[in-house]
Amino acid sequence: MKEGTLRDRNGSPTCSLRYDFVWLGSAGLCAFCLHGAVENDVELYVMLNASAEARRFGIHEGTFGQWERLVDTSRPSPDDFREPKGSARLGAFHYDLATRSVVVLIRHQ
Repeated sequence: MKEGTLRDRNGSPTCSLRYDFVWLGSAGLCAFCLHGAVENDVELYVMLNASAEARRFGIHEGTFGQWERLVDTSRPSPDDFREPKGSARLGAFHYDLATRSVVVLIRHQ
């Protein structure tokens, strides 16, 4: 687990984060979790699939039913981006990403 601080354009801190980052460069896959609980904020689980094949990503944070889909760039509009309070709750500890897509999950504190 790493810790960091996000800063605005002027260098002022905007929030503190704890995060894990996994990059499988040769496979074109990346996943990380931004832990906003440090600042009593939401948590984000981001998965990127830059490969030409659909991939199943495991979700290695939280408990069953906590994560909701906020963004899935492979879905048609308007289902690709959802409101944080109207997101689709996941029923599994994995997510199938389409080719060349990004998925962002959200977990409310």
